[in-house]
Amino acid sequence: MITFKISEKEGLKYSKESGDINKIHLDKITGYNSIYGNKICHGTLVFLKYLKFTNKLKKISNQDEYSLKINYKKAFQYNQKIYISKNFTKIFQKNDGKADVEFYN
Repeated sequence: MITFKISEKEGLKYSKESGDINKIHLDKITGYNSIYGNKICHGTLVFLKYLKFTNKLKKISNQDEYSLKINYKKAFQYNQKIYISKNFTKIFQKNDGKADVEFYN
């Protein structure tokens, strides 16, 4: 199983680079008052980190080209381990399935 974390510092940097300045990702009070109770990671940042492992995925699938779809079910939190399942189809945090990934040839 592959694991990684996203720090608040990475989230701030990504916010500046992407132009996504939604306070749910940046402001402690906004995050606290949201339905999540905390600031949350940018979903696209989680996805970009996931894509870093595509070379390994190519070896597993024996495919040079494929399409994929990601379905976010819950928000990801900063500074907590994020796990990618061995078959790359599930992304977890705290044993909770946060996103599903589907592959297409």
